[in-house]
This record gives sequence, C-alpha cells and structure tokens, in this order.
Amino acid sequence: MACLGARQQGRTILALGGHALVQMLLPETASAQCNSAANPPPPPTATVDYKDQTFGPGVPYNILNNGIEGCDGTPGGSDTDGTPGAEGQPAGAIANTAINVTVAGASIPPPPVPNVKGNGLEVIGLGGAGGNGGNGGNPITSAVTGGSGGAGGAASRIDLEFSGKIGADASGALAANGMVVIAVGGRGGAGGSTGDTGFRDIYGGKGGLGGMGGSISITASGAITVGAKGILAEADGGSGNRGASVSTTNVLTEINGGNGGGGGAGGNLAVLWTGGQITAADGGIFGTARGGAGGAGGSTGGSLKTIGGDGGAGGVGGSVSVKLGGGTTKITGGSSNADGAVTAWALGGNGGAGGDDGGIDRRRGRYGRRRRQGWHRGRANPRNDRLYRRGPRPDRCDLRQRKRRRRRRWRQ
Repeated sequence: MACLGARQQGRTILALGGHALVQMLLPETASAQCNSAANPPPPPTATVDYKDQTFGPGVPYNILNNGIEGCDGTPGGSDTDGTPGAEGQPAGAIANTAINVTVAGASIPPPPVPNVKGNGLEVIGLGGAGGNGGNGGNPITSAVTGGSGGAGGAASRIDLEFSGKIGADASGALAANGMVVIAVGGRGGAGGSTGDTGFRDIYGGKGGLGGMGGSISITASGAITVGAKGILAEADGGSGNRGASVSTTNVLTEINGGNGGGGGAGGNLAVLWTGGQITAADGGIFGTARGGAGGAGGSTGGSLKTIGGDGGAGGVGGSVSVKLGGGTTKITGGSSNADGAVTAWALGGNGGAGGDDGGIDRRRGRYGRRRRQGWHRGRANPRNDRLYRRGPRPDRCDLRQRKRRRRRRWRQ
C-alpha cells in the first residue's frame, strides 16, 4: 500500500491508499490545533482522482477536507469580561472524480457502536466549530459580561463524479450506505458565563452562530447495492449554540441570560443519477439542505431582577435537486419507516428555546420558597408575640376594627 506524505507552506497533505486528508494549519495555531485568527482562510482545495481502482476493508475510500475548530476565549478576573471564542475555520473544497471504481463492502470502518455498519465511501467537508466564550469574573465594582461564542465555519463545496460499482465484499457483507457526501457548517461556540459574587450587573455571553451549509454536486452512475441508503448527501447549516446561564448570590443584582446563537443557512444540493441501478433497503437517494437549529437562551436565577436569554433563530433551508437521467432505483425490504426511492428535504431549522427566568418571585419566599399562607407575612403582636390570623385578606373596615381593638387592649 503506497504511502505519501508532503508538507508545504503550512499545509499538510496525506494520501494513504484511497484515503486523502487535506488539512491546513495556520502558522499561529498549528501547535494549539485550533484557530485564533479572524476570518481564517479555508484549507487548499483537495483534488483527488481515481480510475480503475478497488476499495474495501483495509483500503478506504475516504476524502476529508475539514476546517479546524476555533480556540476558546480566556476567562476574565474580577470586574473583567470574558473574551469571545474564535470562529471556526471554513472547510476546504473537494473535487473528486472516480471512473470505473469498485467498492467492495464497507471501506470505511464502522464506529464503535453496536449494530452499526461502515459505509462504502465518504467525501466530507465540515466547517470547524466555533470556540466557546470565556467566563467573566465576579462583578465587584463594575458590570461583567461573559464572552460570546465564536461562529462556526462554513462548509465546503464538493464536486463528485462517480461511475462504477458498490456492492458486497468477499464475505458477502454489504456496506450500510453506499455514498456518504456531507458538507455541513460548523456549530457555534457556547457563550461564557460569569462569576456569581458581587454588586454589579451580570450578562451571560451570547451563543455563536452556526456556519453555512456547503454546496454539493453529485453525478453518478453504475450499480449500488447496500443495506441502508444508496446515496446519502447532506448540505445542512450548522447549529447555533446556547447562551450562557448566569446566577448571583446578591438578590439586588440585575442578571441577564445570554441569547442563543442563530442556526446557519442550508446549502445547495444537486444529485444527478445518469444510469444503472440502486438497490437499497432504506432509501435510494436521500438528500437534505436543512437550516441549522437555533441555540437555547441562557437561564437566570438568584435575583429580584432577572431576564432569561432569547432563543436563537433557526437557519433558512437551502435548495435540493434530484434528477434521474436513467436507470432504476429499487427499495428492498427494510424497516416499515424506510425512506422512498428518492427523498429530498429543504427545511428551515428549529428556533432555540428561551431561557428560564428563575429569579426570586416577589409573591414567594426567598429563592422561590413559598411564603407563609395568608394575606401577608404578618407582624408580631405586641401583646402575645403571635402572628396575625391567617386567611383571606380583610377589607379596610376589618382593618380599622382590629386597630381599635388593639388600642383598647393597650389602654387596659
């Protein structure tokens, strides 16, 4: 098995059999394995061509060109805000041409999960996740804000042209999915919280925005026989992350939960099946271009003045096009909820939940405990140290009569 490694101008390219990994490490972040630069460039385009090759167990067909995640923000000291997380690196573009290629069984090993099989081939370009915001310090003499989460990186453009066969290996085992092509935006970073001891206002950090979905173009033909889906393609936006939850030990401090980050917009997906047959148990061609989900707003607690964070907006859906230029798609068996021969989704993302307002209720006791039953807590009776009678709130006439009775008792 040939192995080739090369390192040029801050980039690393590794090719091992049918496995191609292209990853760009920015000079200032190479040692930390995270991005700290603003507007980082994507990795270089990965151009991979296969012809008359065979892949299978031990010889993976796996092309990755993912962005690296953003670095986390640093925490602040007393009266100091947390710093924001860095944005994730965008994914690099991928151009893959496979002519007269055979994939026997699962060339991609399955994850260590029971009853999960590996896939035939994978071409993936994921945006890097945003870094988490740093926590703010204690608000002793000035207001403190947690750092905002970094935005997720955008997904890449993937162009795949495939002709050949995906089927069983020598033992007769089938791959779970034939082709897996994914260009999903990175998830935003979580907002940073703050210290809970002090006298000034507290603001939770905002969740980071999800990265935009990528653009996928697939032109394929041949024969695909698998146990789940023939072609699985996703050009989804990344999810926004949660706003920070905050609390305080000072009931007079105003605290605000962080707002959740918005989901990234879905990308564009186009699949053209030009001829041949797909035989699959759980769906022939399945494609999505969904908007990312919004992050949840941060919760609050411990103060008389609290505001929960707003949930992030869901991302708008992208566009999906699936064309059958020839051949057939056949569904065999599978579960009762199996997808059809062709399934295409272009959906907007769900909005995030608003944060809980867990402040002290003025109609309740300290920290949410119920007050004593009755129309007020009562003051001590100067004569026998008992509380006033519990029950429904009396009208003004009853109050005046009680005052007269108390005065008569004191005169006696």
